Amino acid sequence: MPQLDKVSFFPQLFWLVLSFLVFYILSVKYFLPTISKSLKIRSKVVQLQYQSLHTLDTEATQIIQAKELAILPSIAESKNALQSTTTYAEKWYQDSSRKLNEQQLITLNEEYIKSVAELAAKRYLVTLCSTK
Repeated sequence: MPQLDKVSFFPQLFWLVLSFLVFYILSVKYFLPTISKSLKIRSKVVQLQYQSLHTLDTEATQIIQAKELAILPSIAESKNALQSTTTYAEKWYQDSSRKLNEQQLITLNEEYIKSVAELAAKRYLVTLCSTK
């Protein structure tokens, strides 16, 4: 097998070990510190963002509470105004319908009953006359 040739085996092993050693030293001295530094910076950025998010969250809850405290009295006032308006409108409707019934509809009802009675009387007379 050519891979296990005694003449080329040891130089290949030497260069293999040397190349891995160089790669290891480069990784430990240059690449890993750079990666470690960027990971630390990222973790600090995330931590600062979390802290700012927490402060914004507490500020938002305070704003919502202040808004609710400002709006609740006006909501109660609007509710009372709406209830009083509804009560007034209902009372007005009942009074108006009662007055209308007392004044106009009663006279119209009386006239209607008279006309119905007259028509009934005429029919009775017509049937009486036609039967004789």
